[in-house]
Amino acid sequence: MLPEEKITISKIKNSFSILNDKKKLNVNDAEKLISDITILLGIYAFDKTKELERLIKSIIDFGKSRQWAVQGCIIEFNRIKKGILKVKKV
Repeated sequence: MLPEEKITISKIKNSFSILNDKKKLNVNDAEKLISDITILLGIYAFDKTKELERLIKSIIDFGKSRQWAVQGCIIEFNRIKKGILKVKKV
């Protein structure tokens, strides 16, 4: 995993922790969550670590529990895990 990716993951963990503690959530929070999941899925496609997998699952579960639109992220995550969705490094 590249150092930039580790920094990105750390930032997303911190923002998710803040989001998790927030009492009132809004549309911007949902959009940020979906954006963060997408970034993590891109990193996960190249480096399938258990820690990253757990983080993605917890963020998806958080969004799902609030009935936010995470269905696409769930499908993409499952396909990457199974090796169905291939990503080419450029």
